[in-house]
Amino acid sequence: MRETFLAKIDQEKNKYRFYRLLLPPGSCALLKQWGRIGEYIVEDCEMIRDHESAVLVFEILLEKKIRNGYALADSGVMPKQWRRHVSSGCSEEVSRQLSFLV
Repeated sequence: MRETFLAKIDQEKNKYRFYRLLLPPGSCALLKQWGRIGEYIVEDCEMIRDHESAVLVFEILLEKKIRNGYALADSGVMPKQWRRHVSSGCSEEVSRQLSFLV
């Protein structure tokens, strides 16, 4: 499974952001989660044509976030208790492929 946690912290600007990318083995469903560290999670999932393309999209998103000031982090940046905002773009197929997260 490909999973990456990123964080972007700027105390002067009161920015405490996290970003998580998750791609299960063999899956075409890419899960993206982001929000303010310790507070909330916004979630979006995207169904991609095939697993190889999903891996490529994962890598491109990761590089883009790092270029935009995010640094690699661990799961500690994820809120312990949080409100979850789910995008309406999650299809039944994506939900099935990501069902292990529930």
